[in-house]
Amino acid sequence: MIFSLEPVFAALFGYIFINEVMGSTDYIGALLAIAGVIISSTNKKGENKRLLSKNVS
Repeated sequence: MIFSLEPVFAALFGYIFINEVMGSTDYIGALLAIAGVIISSTNKKGENKRLLSKNVS
């Protein structure tokens, strides 16, 4: 999942090292990428618990 954040880190390092400026659509894209990683990582944990509870009962 960390590989899906590669564009976000590239933009961050571009800003730090070569003073590249991001536009509003760039910020929205970065937020969507971060939100996607958070949602996908938290959803799997809850799904596993549901599957385990179904198998036990």
